[in-house]
Formats: sequence, C-alpha cells, structure tokens
Amino acid sequence: IKVVCLQHGIFSSKSDPKTLERDIVDFYITLGSKQSDMISSVIPTSKHINRYEQTFFSPNLKNKKKLAICFIGSDHERYSSAGIKNKEKVLNIYIEVINLLKRRAGNNYKFYYKMHPSETKKNNKILPLVEIIKTHDFNEVDIFFGVASSLIVKLASMHMCAIQLRSKTLILDNYEKLGYCGSIDIEEIKNSELHSIFRKNRVFPCVKEKDLSHILRSLNIGIR
Repeated sequence: IKVVCLQHGIFSSKSDPKTLERDIVDFYITLGSKQSDMISSVIPTSKHINRYEQTFFSPNLKNKKKLAICFIGSDHERYSSAGIKNKEKVLNIYIEVINLLKRRAGNNYKFYYKMHPSETKKNNKILPLVEIIKTHDFNEVDIFFGVASSLIVKLASMHMCAIQLRSKTLILDNYEKLGYCGSIDIEEIKNSELHSIFRKNRVFPCVKEKDLSHILRSLNIGIR
C-alpha cells in the first residue's frame, strides 16, 4: 500500500522539522518549494510533489467607501503554554489594528472574525469588537487579515485580498517573501490609510493550486 501525505498547514523556519512530520510516506505533497526545503531533512525531497505554482495579483479597493475587514482566527492555544501566549499575541495584533482604524477620520470599517474550526469562544477578547462570519459569507469581505494561517494563503490563491499582518511582538516568517500572499507590518497601517496601502498598482504574490485529483492520478499507484 502506497502512502500519500498532504502537508498540513504552513511550516515555520523557526520550528524543528522533526516536530512537524515523520518519514512514513511514499509521496509527500508540499505547499511549495520553500516549504519543501524546510522539511527535506526529515522527508527526502525525492518523495516531494509541489502542489503550488507561483503567480501574482493586484487587489483593487479604489472604489470602496466602506471596507469590510475579516480577521482570521487561529488555534494556537491547543499547543502548549507557549501556544496560549502566541494566541494572545495574535489577538493583541488584531485588536491593535482595530483600534488604529477606529481612530481614523470617518471610521468607514466593518470588522468580522472567522473562527478556526478548533477555536472556542471562551476567553476570546476580540469577540466584543467584531461580528463572527462564516465561510459562505466571505463575499461580504474586502480584506482578510491573518497572522499565521494557511487560510490567508488559500484566499490569496483565489485572488481575494488576503494579507499577513506582521508585528515585532510576534516574529514569524514573512509570507510575502515565501511567495504565498502579501504581508504588511502594522506600523504601515499606523502611517497610512488602507486605501493607499492597497492602491491599484500594488502587486502581491500568491500561489496557483494544482488540481489534487490530477496529482494523485499522475502518481499511477492504483487510486480508486
């Protein structure tokens, strides 16, 4: 029996690869060449299949008078005491951005929050500031902000305006340098209106997802 594994989530260069995966597979479908490099010391690259291709897009919010912003939830709290602290940092970043935008003249923003499937409402301090949104209502959102989420990569691949928020309070890999989506430091939001940040000629990287069933069929391993 051949074993095919699909990479779960986005790996961080700051993590020990041995804690991410084990070499128990015949084929390993990765989320891009840079992610493949990160895990190559555990699973040989000869087993790797790249699921994504690099591309670019330019979001256009020029004609939007009121922006609907959705913050992407995470489930860091499931992973040790360090994860609980990181979850608090993520929420603090979101709350700081909300407060920054609320102080803008006109305050033409509506704030949503997409909960992670494993996330609970318990002790989530952002909830009084936002409206919870479901996936089927994503068409109401103009900008998606995440900190460390594979969902923002997925949304960017659909040419939706999905951006990684970066802050010195939580140092993570820069998704824009990895080619997954745009990345913006919250300091830039302090100094500029969102409309100017997302001006028409600003180009962000994104990935084009290959058809998974086509990849599996190409392996020729008798999949039914």
